[in-house]
Amino acid sequence: MAKFNLNDYDYLGFDLDNTVLRYNVRNVVRMEYQVMAKYLVEEKGYSAKLLEPLEADEDFLQKGLILDCENGNILRISRSGVVLRAAHGRRFLTDDEIASYYGPERRWELGRKFSEDILKVWNGPVSLKLRNLLDYFDMPVSLLYSRIVDAIDAERGGVQASYNVWPDILSGLVQIYTREHFQSGVSEYFNLLREHPDEYLHKTSPSVITWLKELKRTKATFLLTGSNIDFADFTASYALGNNWRDLFDSVICFARKPAFFFDHQRPFLDVSGYEECGPAKSLQINKVYSQGNAKDLMEILKQKKPMDNPNILYIGDNLIQDVFTPSTTCGWDTVAVIEELNIRQDDEKLLKSTCWDSYFSCSGQKSFWSEIIEKHSRICVPSLDVLAQKPIDYSYPAFGDDSEINGYHNHYVSIPSILEAQFLGSAANRRNPRDTKKSFKQLRSYRYQQEILREHRSNEAAAAAASVASTEDSLNKGH
Repeated sequence: MAKFNLNDYDYLGFDLDNTVLRYNVRNVVRMEYQVMAKYLVEEKGYSAKLLEPLEADEDFLQKGLILDCENGNILRISRSGVVLRAAHGRRFLTDDEIASYYGPERRWELGRKFSEDILKVWNGPVSLKLRNLLDYFDMPVSLLYSRIVDAIDAERGGVQASYNVWPDILSGLVQIYTREHFQSGVSEYFNLLREHPDEYLHKTSPSVITWLKELKRTKATFLLTGSNIDFADFTASYALGNNWRDLFDSVICFARKPAFFFDHQRPFLDVSGYEECGPAKSLQINKVYSQGNAKDLMEILKQKKPMDNPNILYIGDNLIQDVFTPSTTCGWDTVAVIEELNIRQDDEKLLKSTCWDSYFSCSGQKSFWSEIIEKHSRICVPSLDVLAQKPIDYSYPAFGDDSEINGYHNHYVSIPSILEAQFLGSAANRRNPRDTKKSFKQLRSYRYQQEILREHRSNEAAAAAASVASTEDSLNKGH
């Protein structure tokens, strides 16, 4: 049986939002919805019906849904790009209707492209037609989008040939999440978080803080977040205490993931107060930097623990930015933090959708995201508390050839029963690349990294892709 042990790693990294820092999902999603709806009504002229409370349609929400922006549809797809379930607006489509959109094999062409080359679609102009709602900070978009599509169809007498809703929603996301808006007070989202942190943020448990301190004694540890330094300082100070920086050997903010992991030409920037002040002339341990890249990060961490080929682990919640990309482009191991594994009662309606089925499966088939978890992370946990309750040298059952569900761990059992019943017997169909030799894994990661980097720079050179990249940077406040 494959095993996972923290003592196998030399460098340990953590995402901040929804990993080291946890949000009150119910409150923050409801607040995000209201702020976005208000913007779309007041600034973009959409119907005031958008302002109706989210609660009436909470079951429609799920992390990981995908927008088919042209057709007005919301989808769940398999790892191979097959549409497992679909809704037009808030109305779920029949099998025949799904076939009319995506063919008898239910295979959406853009979904196929996404399944074959995740980072190309994530970074390129296709992201204007296919949008992933990966975390709790864009999860409300599915309901906003569906309500707008329903309103357009009702106003114009039926389903339209195409829809142009996404640019307005994207404008709203830029408005509330652009990093400069935390200090300027322009974003109502940031303002409400700052005024009422107790409503939206959880205090990190003392056991996790003690665990982080213990890890730092023998490992080189780092915090790698997309949050700008001012927002990160505010949220981390609330959750971890004012001395939160001392929990890590290195802190990198506004990391601009996923490109952080494969674009080695992005320099680390020195930070003075909350302001970036140019490329760092020298990289030092125990400092806070902005932006940067994975290759230069190794030079920082070597100052504490000099090694030529360190074993690196990164822990985060975003399955593209924090799991898939570091695994495939850097050869790092990862731990996926997925709250849906251990749903708290207060958040149950938002995290356990009967409309869309389990986050991990749909109609008895593995979801796109469960396949990413099982192939690109060592284990999956709902929170760091699961890891903190065990000794650092504890060996966890991990994802591997013998079973693809052994790597799921919650507070009570190592294999969630909801997964066991659905997934047993499927392990023999795929091979876990972690069981190949390390040298092959590193070579494969290097080759893939170069392919992604070439594509990424090609996209950035094109005008359309440059516009998309600029918008993504504005959104990359840290979530």
